[in-house]
Amino acid sequence: MTAATRTVPPTPLHPWIAKKIGISSEGLSRDAIAQYQLQALRESIRRVREHSPFYSNHLRVVDPARIESLEDLPLIPFTTPQHLASHAPRMLCVSQNDVSRVVTQVTSGTSGDPKRLFFSTADQESTLDFFAHGVSTVASPGDRMFIALPGERPGSVGQVLAQGIERSGVQPIGYGLIQDPQPALEAIVRADATSIIGFPVQLILLTRQKGPLADRVFSRLKSIVLCSDYVSPSIVGRLGERAGCEVFQHYGMTETGLGGGIDCRAHEGYHLREADLLFEIVDPRTGEPVPEGSSGEIVFSTLLPGAMPLIRYRTGDISSFAAHPCGCGSCLRVLRYLRTRIDGIVRIGNSGEICLADLEDALFALPGVIDLACTLTQGEPSELAVVLRTANKRYRGLMGRARRELEKIPAVEGGCTAGTLRLQISATCGALLFRGAKRRLEVRTP
Repeated sequence: MTAATRTVPPTPLHPWIAKKIGISSEGLSRDAIAQYQLQALRESIRRVREHSPFYSNHLRVVDPARIESLEDLPLIPFTTPQHLASHAPRMLCVSQNDVSRVVTQVTSGTSGDPKRLFFSTADQESTLDFFAHGVSTVASPGDRMFIALPGERPGSVGQVLAQGIERSGVQPIGYGLIQDPQPALEAIVRADATSIIGFPVQLILLTRQKGPLADRVFSRLKSIVLCSDYVSPSIVGRLGERAGCEVFQHYGMTETGLGGGIDCRAHEGYHLREADLLFEIVDPRTGEPVPEGSSGEIVFSTLLPGAMPLIRYRTGDISSFAAHPCGCGSCLRVLRYLRTRIDGIVRIGNSGEICLADLEDALFALPGVIDLACTLTQGEPSELAVVLRTANKRYRGLMGRARRELEKIPAVEGGCTAGTLRLQISATCGALLFRGAKRRLEVRTP
């Protein structure tokens, strides 16, 4: 795409990454990025083999000199969440005195002991730098960003984000998770916020509010940023329609230091921290690379020195790289928006597979729905129980509409027709059912 045909500005991450790898913004290319990543990965492997007891054994057969191109990545064994649970202290490349933050994390994807991650001051500085430059995609100096994310503890995502965006001249307004929409709307007005960042379900709750206060909030907004595993297009559409502004999405996890990538005004997917992290897409069954544009598991490697580098870390997230350049004109890769995780795909008998995204796409488009919880109990027949949370008690006819929408999903329709699946749908109003970013389709066995 040429400058003459480009309709949106290039992502601000483009000049930032160019500067980090030591070339001009105009000279940045896929070849230049690949060459930088190759050299940085070789150095990272040398370093972890020398300083980490775990990696000295785990990568003992890997000779960095044999990694002649990024096509040689399959020569390097994967690191997994189970390694973080079982060997975290031995993965360290620095002394305990050089660790400035430790995160202990229990997730549905890890059995047994919780994962532990260690970060140095340099690790956290890299994330702050990313947030400082990434925020310029969605806000300008002088804007005020309302942060509806956990921020009570040091090192929490809300605090780290606030420190990062403040460097760019954007004023952070820390708030925390939204418990009640009315006080949150009042706080947004008092803060004179021009941008909001938070979890999708919490922000969709705000859009369901009516009256002058809510109208005042949304008339002021220039942008909304969503942080989650997956965001239903119906949520993005509802937020954009209510606020009349652009809706952006951020990708990150604790393992990436919280920051991973953010989309641009072309809204085709996430542009990634390619000078800090090397991303791949592999077949989740074989571990082999997939063709460009094909879906698979996201794997990343840490390229910068740090307390606990991760080499070819399997995230469990499913996505793909866009097979064409981004509409913003940057050569930076585009990681398509996430839809599910490996452990989030569930088979319904012989009727096919579903994931929570399938259900959210169908149900969040229904009027008044602010949240939902889904549980699949496997058996003969299986039962899919859906609880819809609404902003008020006006849900007459809602359950019937929900059933009709769910039965449009091929695997659900097939299961209901074959008698191998029953639907149980209920609705209620009140507080949100779930306030975090990691939403799941719960699966039970009788």
